[in-house]
Amino acid sequence: MGSYFTAHVASSDPSGLVPIALDGKMLRGALRAKATATHLVSVFAYRARLVLGQLAVAEKSNEIPCVRALLTLLPGSLRWLVTVDAMHTQVVTAKLICATLKSHYLMIVKSNQAKILARITALPWAEVPAAATDDSRGHGRVETRTLQIITAARGIGFPYANKSSGSLVNA
Repeated sequence: MGSYFTAHVASSDPSGLVPIALDGKMLRGALRAKATATHLVSVFAYRARLVLGQLAVAEKSNEIPCVRALLTLLPGSLRWLVTVDAMHTQVVTAKLICATLKSHYLMIVKSNQAKILARITALPWAEVPAAATDDSRGHGRVETRTLQIITAARGIGFPYANKSSGSLVNA
């Protein structure tokens, strides 16, 4: 990433922590001769409204190697807040973000990380007040999303994780 883009991204967030999202998407209408759609992974600095990088997922692979490759291209002179979906809740990815980039992550934990999910679920959520609540209507129903944040003093058995947040969805 060039110096102009680095300066632009850094200036978009006065906190000094640049929020980015990494996500993969299949391109619509992009079938090739073998009838496989193109699958891309992008890193997006949403406050700067800038795509910082994009890689195509190799056939017979998944997004994980692309996300890690994109992370290695980020300049180490900035501090990042990296958000990824549950597929990327991986030890190697967490260590790359925290140890190599000296940055932070927000990762979704689902059943692909059953042990960590069980540890998070066992935390005393009933004692934690709501940090934020959002009501939204979509797909013919009203959803209430409640965000809670808790410090896990002994950790949850995942690298660099000492805080956990829970989002409860009530349909």
